[in-house]
Amino acid sequence: MSNAAVTSDDAALRTHLAALLETGESADGRTTFTDYTVETMGSRLRTVYEQCLRETEPAQ
Repeated sequence: MSNAAVTSDDAALRTHLAALLETGESADGRTTFTDYTVETMGSRLRTVYEQCLRETEPAQ
């Protein structure tokens, strides 16, 4: 996503949105994320959690 921004507050979000609108460029987030479904995101989250749990398991 070439023109996406993650912000910590509403003011910064408004600033980034205004800048994007001024360029006339289309936001590309929807296109970028079309391959992500609830199932694929859920599967990825599960994998990450399982990896974290394996890394933090006490040695036996």
